[in-house]
Amino acid sequence: MVNTGYRPSEAAGLLREHIVLDAEVPYISIKPIGRQLKNAHSRRKIPLVGVCLKAFREHPNGFPRYRANSATLSATVSKYLREKGLLEDMPEHTMYGLRHSFEDRMLAAGFDERIRATCLATPCSASATATAHH
Repeated sequence: MVNTGYRPSEAAGLLREHIVLDAEVPYISIKPIGRQLKNAHSRRKIPLVGVCLKAFREHPNGFPRYRANSATLSATVSKYLREKGLLEDMPEHTMYGLRHSFEDRMLAAGFDERIRATCLATPCSASATATAHH
């Protein structure tokens, strides 16, 4: 999640069909295979680079142990971060907090709201949508 912005439930629900490692730019595809999507904005392709690409090369079938329960995945990741001293006394450093950290990095880099909304699978605000059409 550190460089993807996907939701814990999306991570837990990934199947082999969602993970495309042989493309020019490897990616995961969030689509309703084996699961229901949260909203219409959720369907998207997320490029894999750096540590995320490495992780999916090591786990090309996703994370089957957590498919039935994304809360277990979230608890496992949070425990790992805590045990490795990566929480730095900051409560936002949980699995879901990684999603928010991704958004914070996009904001700091000056990403347009529409791009942030697409990456995070959230709707754009009405003002950003209106601005986009001018």
